[in-house]
Amino acid sequence: MKVKNHSGLLFLCLISIFSCSRTAVISLKEAEEIVLKEILENNIEGKEIYELPTLMESGTVVKPRYDGDKEYIPRDDCWFFFIDDEPEAYWSHPCRYVFVYYRGNGEYEIINEKWWPKNIIDSLVPVCTDSNLIKE
Repeated sequence: MKVKNHSGLLFLCLISIFSCSRTAVISLKEAEEIVLKEILENNIEGKEIYELPTLMESGTVVKPRYDGDKEYIPRDDCWFFFIDDEPEAYWSHPCRYVFVYYRGNGEYEIINEKWWPKNIIDSLVPVCTDSNLIKE
């Protein structure tokens, strides 16, 4: 009986599995840069930007204040940002929720809203305001 040597094929399969599972990840600092440079185009005049300082897990529900049953759920683990576009105005006014996805190449999702995220607002910390470019 002749046994075939499949070690080369096995090696290629293992390399393929490991390379697929090694997805790039985005740090919080890199996510901040995406928000400031790409989304806001370095223009923070008249805005306040806040972040959740810990990774938001996929499936976490974000609920805007006073919008009934509306809720937003990130499709994957992400860094969450809240951009208040008119911090001097009374609510309701334009603001944005931003999910910068943790795995990948800096993909993000922007949700236009009119209310702050009521269920996580106490966990947010300032990233910057128009008088303070970025936290240290």
